[in-house]
Amino acid sequence: MLKKLTFVFLVVSFMIAGALVSMADEDEDFIFYRYTVNNAIYAAEESQGIPEEYSHEAVIEMYSSLFFDADSKSDVEFIKDINITEKNDTKDNNKDYSFSAVLSENVLPEEGNAIILMFFIRQDDTYEELIPPEEIDPSQCRMKMIEPITLELPNVGEDNPNHIRIIVFLKNSYKELTLDNIQIYDAKIVINQFNFWNTLIKKWSDAVNQLNSDIFSK
Repeated sequence: MLKKLTFVFLVVSFMIAGALVSMADEDEDFIFYRYTVNNAIYAAEESQGIPEEYSHEAVIEMYSSLFFDADSKSDVEFIKDINITEKNDTKDNNKDYSFSAVLSENVLPEEGNAIILMFFIRQDDTYEELIPPEEIDPSQCRMKMIEPITLELPNVGEDNPNHIRIIVFLKNSYKELTLDNIQIYDAKIVINQFNFWNTLIKKWSDAVNQLNSDIFSK
């Protein structure tokens, strides 16, 4: 009787052990399968994120973490002598500014390889497109000078500055942008609020300068 009970116990033990091994194998297979699926989805998303033809929208979406990270810094220089200045032909509470720059010496004309300039402004914790991206053909830049680009800045007041970020890169490099092949330029522009007396003085000064110019030109 004791031998029979021992035999039954051993059989049951082997069955339980086999079931546990089977369950472990199933769990292991499931985990591996899930990981593989996640990898496949991630790879598919990456491949879909790199279009065969260049698109401003796709590039901004694909590289948003690179473009808009506050810690992103780059030593690359495609443009230099960058100026963002108030346009003289506009009125008080001026929001119209002019962007100008010069191509760096290492930028050589190459057919079909334009320089892309993207202008963004920081609003709270996000960046918004300030103007549509510009494509600059180096071969069309006289004396390497980029034609002035008008920027309309939205924020007025010392407590509400305009934080601008400019991203520059070669169009042919759009599929593999890194900090090693993009230029990041940050600027802070403060637009002073309307001041009656300052405006009056400025108008008077402008009128005097114009009068003197007319007198000396005769």
